[in-house]
Amino acid sequence: MSWIDPQAPGAGSGSGAAPQVVKTDEPLATVAEWTTRRGTAPPNTEQADALLAGVSAIIRDLAQGQIISRVKDDAIVMDGRGRARLLLPQVPVVSVSEVVVDDSCFSVVPGGGSVENTLTEGVGYTVTPEGVLTRIGYGFFLGTSAGPRWPWGDQNVRVTYTHGIDPVPLSVKEVVFALAERTLASPSGRTVMSEQLGRWVTQYGPVAAAGMTELELAVIRRYTPR
Repeated sequence: MSWIDPQAPGAGSGSGAAPQVVKTDEPLATVAEWTTRRGTAPPNTEQADALLAGVSAIIRDLAQGQIISRVKDDAIVMDGRGRARLLLPQVPVVSVSEVVVDDSCFSVVPGGGSVENTLTEGVGYTVTPEGVLTRIGYGFFLGTSAGPRWPWGDQNVRVTYTHGIDPVPLSVKEVVFALAERTLASPSGRTVMSEQLGRWVTQYGPVAAAGMTELELAVIRRYTPR
């Protein structure tokens, strides 16, 4: 899947960046944006804040856990497993600031122990916006001619990277607003198709997952890795 983020800065490289506290639960849209887009403020700002947070969580779940919005300096650890390529969990990847590998399985030092090496982009690894982290360089893997590989082990590759889109696409925000508005209008989450005043007969129609239309789901699928 091709990711295009015209506002993304150039991918950086290097080491020594201190991992920051990463917030991944911020809503994909704000009450202020809701007010601007709709021309009127929601009746209860506190309720609207909670609603936007809940809707954003639903959308991220539907996007297979993709945060979508920009997260800077997200520090993660991965399993090497002796492969040439690893797949970073969040896309699009904007930049990678640090990759540190524990090469203990290659160590010939008596007693073993941790042997951490900081890699340089373009020399020790490459990365794509789709999150493919490829080990490059020289050397052999366990005495074979397989070429460069991430060392075998658990939690032995540490990556600090920036990912997501800034600003959040308007199409995603519109899905957030639409779902929030329908929730306010129909707290049960079902769509009212008809009403009858006499004896208050109310009929509900079927809706898609999480009360979303197929068009809205198609928007979310646009930001889900394939």
